[in-house]
Amino acid sequence: MLISAHRKWLLLVTLPCVWARPARAADSVEINYAADAGCPDVAAFREELAARVAHTLDFSSPAAHRIRVQIHVDSAGTRADLRIEAEGREPTTRQFQTATCDEAVRALAFVAALALDSEAATAPTGAFGDVPAQGVAAPAQVTAAPAASPPANPQANPRATAPAAADLAASSEAASRTSRARREGFSGAAAAADFRASRLERARIELGPLALVAWGPAKTALFAGGVGISLARPPSFRGYSPSATLSLATARTGVVGPAVSEARFDWTSAELDGCPVRVPIASSAWSFSPCAAIQLGSVSVVGRAPFVSTPVSASRLWAAVGVSTKLEFRRGAWFADLGAGALPVLTRYQFVFQVPRRDVYDTPWIGFFLHARAGLSL
Repeated sequence: MLISAHRKWLLLVTLPCVWARPARAADSVEINYAADAGCPDVAAFREELAARVAHTLDFSSPAAHRIRVQIHVDSAGTRADLRIEAEGREPTTRQFQTATCDEAVRALAFVAALALDSEAATAPTGAFGDVPAQGVAAPAQVTAAPAASPPANPQANPRATAPAAADLAASSEAASRTSRARREGFSGAAAAADFRASRLERARIELGPLALVAWGPAKTALFAGGVGISLARPPSFRGYSPSATLSLATARTGVVGPAVSEARFDWTSAELDGCPVRVPIASSAWSFSPCAAIQLGSVSVVGRAPFVSTPVSASRLWAAVGVSTKLEFRRGAWFADLGAGALPVLTRYQFVFQVPRRDVYDTPWIGFFLHARAGLSL
């Protein structure tokens, strides 16, 4: 079908009108902002956020969207934590490690803007005159340009419509990419989950010394020392943050803790804890994790004089499995955690002296454990 040049220009001029969307009401946003000295303040964050969304933002309360920002600077760089809450949606959390505070504010504003507007601007806003955070994969920004008036003689330049058609195709492709991303499950800040500059997007290794108190392996409380190493992923936007911790500990009665008059108890244990989720408490620095735990090790008992004339050592397998909990605190590369567990004992024994006959200790059905650990994230 042939279309005259005049009708082609009419089609290009009227398409933006056909595709125009109705005006969107202002989004109400509440911002809880905390940053170390020397970082941009909350006003700069609001300006950066407002510059990226196409509609008006209302920062009065009550608000439909709550954005919490924490920025901390240490020797390793700048750590930024973001939590976005919206009515009827799961909270979104993100963590970034950047070189400067300005980069952190831009990255957080970019993620928050995507949570409010899937077509948020990804190009530099110039809010504080710098370039965007390195590593942010920014799709091409689509802007609506006013339609140009047709030339007096369209036939004199038959290629005049080519640039407009190319812009229209680019706009359509960008809209298609945004729609496809949303269909694949990216919601708001989740669309920025691939912030490539963030070292926290990789699984982290945590290593540190361990102190443990155990009730069950011996007749009295055992005070053990050891080391713990963890492998953990950063929290996702649905709070899924699996981690696994291997703890190695050893203890002997009468060394650090109380002694037993009849015998000496030695306990060695390797404990594996698996924690599927990390629940933030009060701030992103504190969190709580429910875990499943298994312990394997050995218990050795040797009699003491004058209860036995010839002391003999007896060693037995120690095995227990159950549940534990962990309260964690993180600040930059440092971490500390406190844990407690109740583990039914799978290997129960009765320790006795044969000559003369004397009961020493019966292993209980359940062992109880407390631990404290601190160290560095590698």
